[in-house]
This record gives sequence, structure tokens and C-alpha cells, in this order.
Amino acid sequence: ELQKAADAAALAAVREVDVVHYMETKEIILSTSAPAYARGYALVNSDYLTQRGITPIVTDIVVDNTRKTVLVRLQADLSALFPEFIHLPPASAWGEAQVRLQTD
Repeated sequence: ELQKAADAAALAAVREVDVVHYMETKEIILSTSAPAYARGYALVNSDYLTQRGITPIVTDIVVDNTRKTVLVRLQADLSALFPEFIHLPPASAWGEAQVRLQTD
């Protein structure tokens, strides 16, 4: 579920590429709203976790201009899913989306 949410968050973030800048320079720059969209999509795509009081948090958004991708890292404390005596570090997952613009 955390991976699904990370993938959705990356897809949301990649939609926030500054298209004009990208078309002129081939450099990926995200709008300032990218983190908010990534958070929103992560929450919408993590029902199982949120129903159990677990909220995925966007910890990183990374632009890779060489590979033309946007990566989003989510982190969540999954300890509510396990018995109390099991102590787990926070889980994390990276989602990745590729920038593909059509010029018709």
C-alpha cells in the first residue's frame, strides 16, 4: 500500500512540470504546488493505512534531469499493524514517474 501511494505521489508530482521551461530547455522544474499534489495523491491512494491511523508522509521529491524522471519518497510508521513487542523503524517507499510531453 505504501508503494502504491508513492507511485501515485510521483505521478502527481510529475504533472507539475513547468512545461514551457521544459520545452525550451529540456530541464525539469516542478511548480511549487508539486509537494501538495504529491501529498494529496499519496493520501487518496493509501486507504488501508489511513483507516488504521497511519499517514504516509512525503519526505523527498527528487528531479533526475538525466533520466527525465521525478522520484517521490514516502515514509510511514507501520507499527500499528504489528503487535506492540515488535519495534519497527519507519517504512519508506520510492515512487518514480517519467516526464513525457507530446508536442502535436
